[in-house]
Amino acid sequence: MSGDAPDQTAATASDTRLTPEARWLFIGLAVLALATILPEVRSANDASRMAAVSALVDHHSLIIDQTPFVTGEDKSWVNGHFYSDKPITPSLIAALVYWPISALGIKLDFGVNAAYYLVVLLVSKAAWWGGAVAFYKGLRFIAVSETARLATTIALAIGSLYLTFSAVFSNHGLAASAVAAGWFAYLRAVHTDAVRSSLVWSGAFLGLAAAADFPVLVYAAGVGVLILLDGRLRRGLLGYGLAVLAALAPGEAVNVAISGSLVPLTLVADYYLWPGSPWRREDLTGASRFSGGALVSYTVGCLIGARGFLVYNPLVLPAVVLASGRLAGLRAQRPLAREAAMVLACTAVLWGYYIASSTNFSGYSYSIRWFVPSLPLLLFFLAFGWSTRGVQAADASASFGWRPAWPWWPSLFWVLFSVAAVIALVGCLNPWSNMGVSQFPFTANLIEHWPALGKLLPR
Repeated sequence: MSGDAPDQTAATASDTRLTPEARWLFIGLAVLALATILPEVRSANDASRMAAVSALVDHHSLIIDQTPFVTGEDKSWVNGHFYSDKPITPSLIAALVYWPISALGIKLDFGVNAAYYLVVLLVSKAAWWGGAVAFYKGLRFIAVSETARLATTIALAIGSLYLTFSAVFSNHGLAASAVAAGWFAYLRAVHTDAVRSSLVWSGAFLGLAAAADFPVLVYAAGVGVLILLDGRLRRGLLGYGLAVLAALAPGEAVNVAISGSLVPLTLVADYYLWPGSPWRREDLTGASRFSGGALVSYTVGCLIGARGFLVYNPLVLPAVVLASGRLAGLRAQRPLAREAAMVLACTAVLWGYYIASSTNFSGYSYSIRWFVPSLPLLLFFLAFGWSTRGVQAADASASFGWRPAWPWWPSLFWVLFSVAAVIALVGCLNPWSNMGVSQFPFTANLIEHWPALGKLLPR
């Protein structure tokens, strides 16, 4: 990925085709997908999701009482039956994949399981791969070199926890993929004449992200504001909004069918207080929170502590710095200035919500899983660290020459990427890190697989 001649780096405003280098990259990512799956249900979180999938396909019901996974603690007790407490939309998608697998006699269960491997491969990993493709195609709309596009795509796909949380059936990884696709569709609306259709797709994907992980709805709202502020895009606002609602509708319909309310089961503490439940009301996310100095300490811990998100994603901080650099062009309406402001503001809201409404660092988890859907939007701005010398803008609105690049950035990028890729790959060993082994998820995963390291690594 060297040699940024203008004819290799300039993309027209409607050309999002893959270059030969990009095709090889995505072939490599497809192979990596096969090798980075944890092929067994290892947490109450994905057990609850597989319970819903098994119930839908094997028992034609939303009730999980007859599934192998009913023994997990992540479940809701409503009107005398157990249900998965998780947003149902990801499980509905997985059920479509599991239906023919089950028909072949390959059933979901605990332990190393072929059905679970296939569900993760065909849903989580396929979404991860598709999200990376959409991310790259979005970068084709901006005037940076092909080197910058490929490196930035690799940063998201391999050098972040986006890879880690695609190793299992996780709503956070699925939400990140949908955010990447929705962001690409929004950029397509900005840079092509296909405004209405692109915004419908953007709304559908961002709505799916929210259906998988409801607080991520903040990004759908943020893109809605961008559309409202752009006179050219405003004619697509209605279609965008209806698409968001349509994506949310199946999950809301299931909520009503189970409890008679639109409120997600996970937000109702009473549903967790079933006979013999290990939960206490104050244990539940949203039921307890810190304040004052304790909140400050918890915030620092979520960002740079033993499980800190910035520590486990070393490329996020420079991405935030580069995104902040876009803000200098707000008054002059420079390209992507509004988008950068939206991404930073909505990310602050999303992270702030989780920090303000929790006390448990997202439970048994490899870093803070709640923040993973932010990665495609934040890491997008890494591309602007590369030199734009010799790069032809697709059009006047795509020029980024007004902001100097970092001449030393490529060297720093590859150092940070190397560290980040190791962290992400170790995370694939078990995204639901066992905190009983070590309070450092990175070392917990290593010690869990190679116990002899317990004498060398911090606990």
